[in-house]
Amino acid sequence: MGRAVRHRYTAAESGRPEPDDRWPRWSESARWSLLNLEPPDHTRIRRLVTELFTARSVTALRPTIQQLSRTTLLPLVPGDGFDLISAYAQPYSVAVIRRLLGVPVPDGPRLPGWSHAIVKMYELRSSDGEQRAARTPRRSSSAMCESSSAYVGRDPRPT
Repeated sequence: MGRAVRHRYTAAESGRPEPDDRWPRWSESARWSLLNLEPPDHTRIRRLVTELFTARSVTALRPTIQQLSRTTLLPLVPGDGFDLISAYAQPYSVAVIRRLLGVPVPDGPRLPGWSHAIVKMYELRSSDGEQRAARTPRRSSSAMCESSSAYVGRDPRPT
């Protein structure tokens, strides 16, 4: 059905449950997700994000990204082998994303768990348990984003 379903059809018409009064903060925070926005808001916010990923911006980040790669990979090399995904790819990608978003270093390892819990809330029908499980990560990630707003426009390269 796509992201526009909430703008075009009522909950009953699209087979979705009515908004649940137990999760008002979720509804408010999800309201500004790119997944839920329509133009012109979607276009405006997407443009802001897209500016971070221009060829020039990514090229400027190359030294930082290479350093994060070395920092993640070097401790793994002397061992008898390692799982490429869990030991390298995930921590490396989280480190890059953490750096781009200005997330404090201690919060970096929490990002995948928060993301996995929160994304369940975007499913057509998420269970009460999934919604309860997403409550704390949503609060934590929202607080982190609000406190990280000071990082907006900051050069993500190491200082």
